[in-house]
Amino acid sequence: MKRLALFLTLVPALAFAKTATTSLDSKAIAAFADIAKARTALDQGNDKTGDSWLTKAKSLLTTVLQQNEATEQSRQQQTAQEQTPKDQQNPSAISRAGRCAEASAPLGVSMKLIRRALLGLVALAVLAGLGVYFNLNRIVKHEVETQGTASLRLATTLDAARLSLFGGKVGLHALGIASPSGFSQPHMLELGDLDVAVQYKELREQPIHVASLRLDKAKLVVEQANGAFNFRKAMELSPQKPPDKNPMLLVIDEVRVDDAQVILRPGLPGIPREIAVPIPALTMKDVGKGKGANNGAAIKEVAMQIISAMAASASQSDKVPAELKALMHLNAAQVAAMLGGEAAKQIAGALPGEIGAQVSKVAADPGAVAKDPGAAVQQGLGGLMGGSQQKAQGRAPAKKR
Repeated sequence: MKRLALFLTLVPALAFAKTATTSLDSKAIAAFADIAKARTALDQGNDKTGDSWLTKAKSLLTTVLQQNEATEQSRQQQTAQEQTPKDQQNPSAISRAGRCAEASAPLGVSMKLIRRALLGLVALAVLAGLGVYFNLNRIVKHEVETQGTASLRLATTLDAARLSLFGGKVGLHALGIASPSGFSQPHMLELGDLDVAVQYKELREQPIHVASLRLDKAKLVVEQANGAFNFRKAMELSPQKPPDKNPMLLVIDEVRVDDAQVILRPGLPGIPREIAVPIPALTMKDVGKGKGANNGAAIKEVAMQIISAMAASASQSDKVPAELKALMHLNAAQVAAMLGGEAAKQIAGALPGEIGAQVSKVAADPGAVAKDPGAAVQQGLGGLMGGSQQKAQGRAPAKKR
């Protein structure tokens, strides 16, 4: 009877351990499945979906750790209850056999304990990794906003930054660069998604080497107000040094702009108030590379190269009236000249046809550009301007009556 009683006492504990282990296993498996789903979503650019799966996985793993601790405490309490003072003070043959059985049982029980301990360690490691991951995302977002605002002297905002769980890619979502003071539109440049192919170790280097930078669904607003174009005004702003940091420098093997649109707001009489111009894909190579060395380009230089190339490309559209086309050609080329010879070559290489060739002419004589940028640009774009001697920026001259 005592042997039967001992068996009946052990059965609930074993059943509880098996049930708890099965429950922990299922939650852990579900958590790792959610992490795999998050990876797939992030690789496809679905940041919000990926975040949702990661949050769910973190919650499951937290539950696993808590239940694992509760299960261990329950097991210890169950073991304490099985030991009675009678057995300890007057050990009979049956009680000695029971203790021998408990001494031999640990092989199965210890395996379960080891399994739960390993599961707990894995869960802790994953939770720690998720904590680091989310923290790194916040750091990247802060760095982009801080460095961009200081370099451009224009408020730079970012909705979210996403580092790939397995390295090699940083996704920036909804990047915005404000318009200079005096213009009506809140943002001069808005990006849907910006994919950065970069090794994580490079993020600590100076300059940072980026294999590729892909801008998807970029929208540039080219606006003229008070006789000036917004992107030209942005170029004239002097950079600031970021607080307690050195300015970020970039070397980019390839920049590609896809599915972009330029919104023209010319502010000129007789021309539509707003003209939407889709532009073809643009590609620039070796951005930030000087002669014989990878010097690196500041964020402002990279941004203004992209903006100038987009503006110049839009000016080629048949939707753009000739008067506005001439002004845009002139301003885009002059910004390229202000950036310097290497940057002008990058912009010229991204532009097709005659406009690219003419910008190349401007870049071919950096001495003339340095001495008198306006004259050099006007001379270089003489063919496109039809011999016009209009000023580099501002409203077109009034027609004679």
